[in-house]
Amino acid sequence: MTSVFDLFLARAAAEPRQFTYVGIGTNPHAETVEKLNDAWDQLMPVFVREQLHKTVRVMHFDPAFTYMADRLDFVKEYFATKYPNLVYSGITEEKPYHEWSSPRLQVLLAGESFNYKSAYSPYDPHNEAFLTTLTTMVVDSGGHIVLQDFSGRDPQGAFKSAYEASPKPNLFKRRVLFDITYGNASCSTDLTVYKPIYDRRGDFITFTLFNADEIRENIGLNSKLDELIKRHFIAKFKEALNHHHVNYRRRINGDDCLMRSVVYDDRADPHLIMDVLQHELTAFIVIFKELRLVDAAKEARFQDLMENYASINMYDWNTHVNKLF
Repeated sequence: MTSVFDLFLARAAAEPRQFTYVGIGTNPHAETVEKLNDAWDQLMPVFVREQLHKTVRVMHFDPAFTYMADRLDFVKEYFATKYPNLVYSGITEEKPYHEWSSPRLQVLLAGESFNYKSAYSPYDPHNEAFLTTLTTMVVDSGGHIVLQDFSGRDPQGAFKSAYEASPKPNLFKRRVLFDITYGNASCSTDLTVYKPIYDRRGDFITFTLFNADEIRENIGLNSKLDELIKRHFIAKFKEALNHHHVNYRRRINGDDCLMRSVVYDDRADPHLIMDVLQHELTAFIVIFKELRLVDAAKEARFQDLMENYASINMYDWNTHVNKLF
């Protein structure tokens, strides 16, 4: 039997929509439809409802819709109450998913797990292939697509994989967004606080895929965006620091690297690892200067730590660098 994922792709290919929302782990947390407020409405979030002047497709994935019968009843009541113009069709042998549809809004719901590559879940390469194919279809048709995962996983790895596989990466950056929180997603994401950030053309500002020049162009346009960029790159700075410094310390002590790197192997010279680490951190400093997080004194302190790492206790050195931001 053809998989739900392939059937959803067939629908997307045959019936392009201007805006697509893919929701993962969207089983409602409210007891009744009346108690489901905008902050928690993952079925038709605020940012999706704001696009209803366009043609919209919604795809939901959550195994709870299969093993919790009352949750599916909840969803049926939700759409019957809030979107009475939608026509419902249930599961059949040829169509193993639920659907609510009208000429302008289509909601497809599957009781399936969605497993892209992440640190805390099993990985199904077919699911990532689905994302690559779907995002390519949406970009080619001139639409926009948002994926939001409410299971607590971070989809940024899958986002970058789809971006790298895109035949039109420059358009991808404007039309595709995985995670409206830009790195702060959870099962309890407040959907009245978070929504996509758009540029003047109505495209997404996906700064997590930007190079330094693109980041520079967008700093100062939106105070919320500036704060998100600061938070994102400070986290990436610390991630790079701790990733490589663990390996540096282990090699100093004669042990193999713990963390994998595409730049050096498990038995690399520790000073090579430090060179890689400093190169990555220096690239972040360029961005931090644009964000006004680095003044002359802090830049001098950073340079001093980089130049004199060999004369400082390596654990103290890590602490000092972490405390810069």
